[in-house]
Amino acid sequence: MGFAILVGLGMILASLVIWAIRIKPLAIRNRLNVKSGANLGWSVWADYTEVSEYLRANGKKDQMIRLFSIFQILGFFLLVFGLASVVSAG
Repeated sequence: MGFAILVGLGMILASLVIWAIRIKPLAIRNRLNVKSGANLGWSVWADYTEVSEYLRANGKKDQMIRLFSIFQILGFFLLVFGLASVVSAG
């Protein structure tokens, strides 16, 4: 139960590190839409979509972008299911 929550949080934090060291600099370097959103979550999502569209349009692939997506999805599900199991247990 608690292990799933910790792993989920770890995956979400790992995806934020990927955003900070790979996605954000790539967005700035290619002069993509680098405006900040309302909060960190919106900024991360905006940068991710802009960079992934840019790479797809130019026929390039980046494994870190794919890893970011996997970490975000799995981290979210582990966090939600871990919290749900804690709430239902008692």
